[in-house]
Amino acid sequence: MNRRNDNETNKLIARYKTMLLLSCVIFISSGCSSSYQKTKYPITYDSNPRGASLICNNNNFGYTPTTLYYDFDDKTKESGTATTTLCQAKWISGVEKNYLQVWDLKKFPNGVQQTLQRPDGDGYEKDAQFTLQAQMYQAQRDQADFAAMQNMNQFMQNMNYNSQMQQQNFQLQQLNNNLMYKRYGY
Repeated sequence: MNRRNDNETNKLIARYKTMLLLSCVIFISSGCSSSYQKTKYPITYDSNPRGASLICNNNNFGYTPTTLYYDFDDKTKESGTATTTLCQAKWISGVEKNYLQVWDLKKFPNGVQQTLQRPDGDGYEKDAQFTLQAQMYQAQRDQADFAAMQNMNQFMQNMNYNSQMQQQNFQLQQLNNNLMYKRYGY
């Protein structure tokens, strides 16, 4: 009966170790994606008011502010000037404005941000209202992400505590088995 409990304990410890290892792999791999982006040239497209759609080559990249990462060839880097595809801000009211396409890599070696001011035209209140809604939505997402991180941290702490307790129980069981063997020979 003790051997069966030892096997179950070992299996449980192995499961906890596997879960901990998977968590570490996920954590490390998420860090790798951010280091990958550091090798590319970041351009942050912003607008005032925020929340305009970022459209580049007829592809929607979400709402401003948005950072896109460009990989320029060596010739472009040496020249110090890079040209990107046409990107534009398009507000919910339908008003549009183009971003710059030429960037001075020597003046801004670590990336650049451009903020477009919304041109005059109808629908400013609609755009401002959309900005407020987008900010409220982002705040809710940030709160949910924070709560999820807290839950994950609590889970990891509990898992670590349970693993420690299982290890201690296993060691106590081994001591008990040794004492029984010494006293009674079994």
